[in-house]
Amino acid sequence: MKKSLSVLSLVLGLGLATTALTLPHEAAASSKPCTHKHLTTQMLKQACAKGGQRAAKKTMKAFVKKAKKAKGGDPDLACDSCHKKLGGNYPIKADALKHLQKLLKVVK
Repeated sequence: MKKSLSVLSLVLGLGLATTALTLPHEAAASSKPCTHKHLTTQMLKQACAKGGQRAAKKTMKAFVKKAKKAKGGDPDLACDSCHKKLGGNYPIKADALKHLQKLLKVVK
């Protein structure tokens, strides 16, 4: 009986410890909402609706990867090609939209 209580205590203790360790991680994993008010592409609108900044960043990274390889794309393309700052609210450069629209035509 004592042995089964010890095992039960150990299992419960590990469960609580695991929960305590995963909760902060899950809270940190929640994404901030997108801050750009005028999203001009369905790709970004859907990503922002689905998962905020984290989903938009993932979507854009995949897009950049394709745009680098596409015929007529930009092999030197990087996040800072369109963004002034890579963090916070990810402010975009003045010509970012024009650059994105050009690349959307060549990426399929």
